[in-house]
Amino acid sequence: MKIQSVTHNNRKRAFQVKMSKKLFQLPYSKVDPQPSPANQTVNGFAVDPENPKAMYVAMRDALFKSMDAGQSWKRIGNDLKNLAAVNINPKKPKEICVSTADGAIFISADAGMNWKTQQ
Repeated sequence: MKIQSVTHNNRKRAFQVKMSKKLFQLPYSKVDPQPSPANQTVNGFAVDPENPKAMYVAMRDALFKSMDAGQSWKRIGNDLKNLAAVNINPKKPKEICVSTADGAIFISADAGMNWKTQQ
């Protein structure tokens, strides 16, 4: 699935992510710990192709993961900063890649629990 758009819906206090024919509502709240995706720029967004409830949001200061279609968020990869993008390997959905604005690439083989720098 390709992301067609990511927009803020301040009335519903959520991000709206349009993918193919589906529209996901990602609440600003329910993220632990702070900072949260609320009212911040989302640099990257990815959805697990095998489990559409598993989502990742790459932001300048953090990477967040949701396992319930955006109802709640958890910060993962505490050492990851200045993120520009996040991607899920469609053939191995537990393999997550993130890149930073300065060109560093990090890969997790276990859905974001552990990270290695790509050489």
